[in-house]
Amino acid sequence: AALDAAEAAGQAAAGDAVRTDRALVRTGRVRLRTGSFEETRRTLVGHVRSLDGYVSGSGSTRHSRDNQSWTTGYVVLEVPSDRFAGALSFVRERGTVLDERTGTEDVTDRLIDLEARLTNLKERRDRLRSFYDRANSTGELLDIEAELSAVQSETERLEAQRRSLERRVALATLRVEIREPAPDYT
Repeated sequence: AALDAAEAAGQAAAGDAVRTDRALVRTGRVRLRTGSFEETRRTLVGHVRSLDGYVSGSGSTRHSRDNQSWTTGYVVLEVPSDRFAGALSFVRERGTVLDERTGTEDVTDRLIDLEARLTNLKERRDRLRSFYDRANSTGELLDIEAELSAVQSETERLEAQRRSLERRVALATLRVEIREPAPDYT
């Protein structure tokens, strides 16, 4: 009983250690008014690349009225999470901030759950492989093979989910909506 209590305390301490290092998904959106859509877009793209980030999407619309035109659009920046605050400050300095929103989603528990499920599936796969090696009939082999295939499919699905979450934690997403001012109507 004393050993069980010590083991449980050790597991609880390990769980606490994991929980102090949170897995956070950071996102932001900034609406920005600027003098030149294209110049601002080009500056943001260059800056995000210097941060080891990349552009995951963009779009623009050219508007016109009475022989005058202006552009609105957006650029979606993916930056390393530890550089998110600096990237956000850089964006703010490119024009007048009309609206800004940031968010953080804690996915630590989901990652811990995925890891536990993957560990269980891998242990199950190993047990099935040992059963496969000791199977005595074709029917047993086929049943074990089908079960192994299902376990492998589920393992691959969960590993893809884990990689996706880890990528979302590693890279913060910042959507910057850029608008040139519309000309005054006369």
